[in-house]
This record gives sequence, C-alpha cells and structure tokens, in this order.
Amino acid sequence: MQTRIEKIMGLKDTHPLLKSIESGERGLPSQYIYDGWYKQMIGRYMYASKFTKDKVVLDACCGVGWGAYMLASNAKKIYATDQNADCIKFIESYWNDSVIVPLHADIFNLELDEKVDVITLMEAIEHFDKEDGIRLLTKLCENLKDNGIVILSSGFPKSREKADKLCAQNLFHHHIYTKQEMKIILAGLFENVIMKGRKIFCCSNKRTKQEKISILIANYNNEKYISACLDSLLTQTNQNWEAYIVDDCSTDSSRAVLDQYKSDKIKIFHSDVNVGYAGTLKKLVDLSENDIVGIVDSDDALYPNAVDVILGYYSDNSDAAFVYSKYHKCNVDLLKPSSGFSKAIPEGKTNLNGWCVSHFKTFRKSTYYKTEGFDPTIECAVDKDLALKMEEVTKLHFVDEVLYKWRKTGNSLSTGVHRKKKLNHFLSVIVNNAKARRK
Repeated sequence: MQTRIEKIMGLKDTHPLLKSIESGERGLPSQYIYDGWYKQMIGRYMYASKFTKDKVVLDACCGVGWGAYMLASNAKKIYATDQNADCIKFIESYWNDSVIVPLHADIFNLELDEKVDVITLMEAIEHFDKEDGIRLLTKLCENLKDNGIVILSSGFPKSREKADKLCAQNLFHHHIYTKQEMKIILAGLFENVIMKGRKIFCCSNKRTKQEKISILIANYNNEKYISACLDSLLTQTNQNWEAYIVDDCSTDSSRAVLDQYKSDKIKIFHSDVNVGYAGTLKKLVDLSENDIVGIVDSDDALYPNAVDVILGYYSDNSDAAFVYSKYHKCNVDLLKPSSGFSKAIPEGKTNLNGWCVSHFKTFRKSTYYKTEGFDPTIECAVDKDLALKMEEVTKLHFVDEVLYKWRKTGNSLSTGVHRKKKLNHFLSVIVNNAKARRK
C-alpha cells in the first residue's frame, strides 16, 4: 500500500494527461499537502481498504481514480466509474492496474454485470441536490449484494444553518447533508449504520421489510402531472412498494403516459366506464395485493423518505391500522412549499370535532373492510368520509413528519370556486352519515 500512496502523492495537477480534465473538485492529494487535507483524503480510502480484501468493489464518482488504485492493492476487482470520459481515459493509461475496470457511465443509469460486495462514494454526494442524492444512493444499492457494505464520505455538519453556509461557499456543492439528515436517509436503506469519526458512514445489511405498501393512484386527465407523481415513487429511499393505478376513462393523453411506466412494480389498469374518484379508489383497494395501502393523488407527489417512514411506523406499532402525516402545499410546479393543516386528533376528540386528517393517508385493508368503504356516490371530501369511517373501527395514528407534496391546480378536486357549493353539500352528507352510524 505504501508504494501505491507514494505514486499517488507523486501525481501533480500539472501532469499532461490531466490538462484536458475539468476539475469539478476531482482533487489530487498532492494539491493539499500544505494544509494537511491530503491525510483525510488518503485516510478515507485506507479505512475502506479494511473491507475490500478479495472483494468486488464499485468506486462511484471516482474522478481520476487514485482512490480506486489504492483499493486495488487488496481487492479482487474495482469498478471505477465517472461521468467524465477524460477521467476514465486517464485511469486506463496512468494507473495501469488489471484489477481496475474503468467505466464511463451515467451513475443514475449504472447497470453492472454483477452485484458488488462494497461500494465507496467519497466526497461526491454533496455535488447533487437533495433528491438526486437520495436517488443516487438508491440506484447504487441496486448494484450491491444483500450483505454488501457502503462506505460514504462527506462533510456532515450538525446544524442545517452551518450546512447551508458551507454549501454556499463552494460553487460545486448543491446540498450538504447534516449528520442527522444523512442518518435518517441511510436508515431507510440499511439495517446497520455506523458513523466513523465526523466524515464517514459505514452501512451494511440492506434492509428488507416483511411488509410492502401498495400505493393507490386514481387518475383522470392528469397527463401533465402523473409523471412527477410516479417519479416520486421511483426515487423512494425504501423501494418496498408497488403501485396500482386505475385510469378512469381519461380524455387526454394519460393512457400513453401511464403505459410508459408499466412494470412489475407499477401496475396500470384502464376503466371501461367512468366511475368517479371514490369509485376508482374502491376498485384500487380491491385490486391491491398488500395489507398496507396508501393514497397518492395523480397530480401530487411523495417526498423520498415517505414509504420508509410509513412502513417503519407500522413495523414499530403493531396496533396501527390507519397512519397519516403532515404535508406541504405547493404551487403548480410542486415548488414553494408551505405547511398544510394536518395534526394529531386531540385526546377524547374525533374528526367530527374538527378535521385533523390529511395527506399522506395510509391504512390496512383488513381494517378498512370492517367499514362500508369508499362510497361511489360521494363526489367531494372522499378522504374525510374515509377518515370518519376508519376512526369508528380503529385509532388514527399521526406521524409528525412532512411526507407529501400537494399540488395546487385549478382542477384539483378540493379547489375552485365552482366546486365550493358541491363540496359543502357532500361535507354535510358525510357528517350526517357518520352521526347516524354512531348512534
């Protein structure tokens, strides 16, 4: 290893082969001798080498490959990947190590011929915005063996304020994670998450939950927004979900958009007759194969940790049969989020005393079937009708986290001046029905 470190430290940024490479912070240890930073750069890979002996390794976002060259001292094989083609050419010509397999690849579409034992991602996650960073980790894990290990290094300040300040000081950085923020994200992907010092996370034993969640999506004429909805599922930190979508006789191009997403995880159905929102949800509950289900409107979206938080809550609370969260109200582009109203139901109160339940609504089918279920004759406030029915057979559990993005559009079921009169009518109907059931 020492010989390799000496070769790495001897590589200067003035090397002819490096002139064509735009840095983008693809730094060399030799550039940081005077401030001592090189010790941390070398130290990260020294730590990773403890796990790479005789292993197949993926060094993601590897830059010019000096870290991969270090790990090649004891690894069986190193996939060294970077999106910069000049970096890959440099690795091929300079390091000249048969253990290293250089790969020029878009990291978000990386498909290896085999799953790897170890993944290293050193000082790279901060170069992506938050949602892309989570998507990156999720994608990398698809290439990891079930008992594999991920070594992740970055700066992880304690406070959001300090993280934002550091991020603003570096034009190459898009999002710096706090220590707690990264712990939560990694906990959604791994059973064991250990922090080594202040800058390195070591994760192992990729989590597999016993239960999945079926995401239920009723679509009608939302061709503009359904892709964002489905993309928010594909970027979940916990992929233990499947989606069921019924298109309720849309007259726009929804069908063509939906069919592009059809897969083993995303199941698409098309109605022959328009049955309305409540009727479509009723059909979706019957179609879904998992006991835990969640409702996402086709013009809305989930935050990346939504599935993991919800499944974690059900796992930790065996009595839970209806769980809901906080949500953000967003503009038509799902931007400018503001807090929507959703809170725990006060002790001794019900939703008849004041509406508390909103997105993200999830429940167990086995408990739902104890109620009358969705009523196709209810055209507005369908979610409120469901909450009233469910609280008659189970406790409604509140998760104090924002998991859902509600998009404000002129066509939303709950907005629009022309719908106010109809909304008030159906609110009166469902409240009177609930009172009658509770006599």
